Order: sequence, then structure tokens, then C-alpha cells
Amino acid sequence: MEALDEKEKQELVDFGNRVKELRRHFHLSQKEFGDALGLSASFISEVEAAKTKPGYEFFKNLTLIYNVNPNYLHKGEGEFFLTKTGETESEPLPDCGANSDIVAEMLWYFKRSGIVKLSVLQFYKTFLFDRKSMIAEELEEYEKKEEIKSDE
Repeated sequence: MEALDEKEKQELVDFGNRVKELRRHFHLSQKEFGDALGLSASFISEVEAAKTKPGYEFFKNLTLIYNVNPNYLHKGEGEFFLTKTGETESEPLPDCGANSDIVAEMLWYFKRSGIVKLSVLQFYKTFLFDRKSMIAEELEEYEKKEEIKSDE
């Protein structure tokens, strides 16, 4: 890393502290946090200790995955997280009956949190693999019902 003046060093220390604050907010280890970002635990440790000056991709991924306010992350200004206000969904959610609110909340977190994405995708992969034949049977039944509806 190039030589930094005192102001730049302090900015790097402050940034590292905000990264650590974010990681701790989600109760993640450096390894879990790094995995969600596609980075090593040692890299996360170096960022938090102000030994490494991360690049644009690191900054961008933190803001996108964890929904952190970029101004807060970079300068410590404003609210820690961005709000849901003013956001629009690209397509309406399917009706999930009594679970619609839960599904909407889960999708909101899925879009913004790397650890939620990782956890849901790991569960989904295991679930599909372990229950492949059962799911295939259920899909066949669904297709038959749809065929009957279209014939009526």
C-alpha cells in the first residue's frame, strides 16, 4: 500500500471500524462476512485493521449486499442503512396467502444481504437434491390440474 498522510490513515481506520461495525451488526465472523463477499477472512481482517485499502468492488459489494448507505460507509455521514422508502419491485409478488408478508420480507433481505442469499441458496440446493422425486411428482400433479383447467 502506498504511503498515506495522517488524514488518509485516519479515514482508512474509520472505514475499517465501520466495516467491523457492519459485520458485527449481522453477528458474522470475518470468515462468514468474507464468504458472502467472495473474499478471505484475512482480507476482511486487514480492512478492519486499516492495513489494506480496499478497491471500488469491495465498497460497491458492501453497499449492494448489505444495503449500507454509501455515504455512511465512506464518510460516516447519514444513516447506517438505506431505507425501503421509494424502492419499487420489478414485478409483483405471487399471492402466498397468509405467508405473503413473510415472503415479501424474505425477498427484501435476499436482494440485499449476502449472508441471506448464501443461506437460502444452500438450503434450496440441499432441499431440491434431497427431495427431487417428491418435487417431480408434485409438479406432474400440478401440470395435470392445469391441463384439466384448460380443457374445461
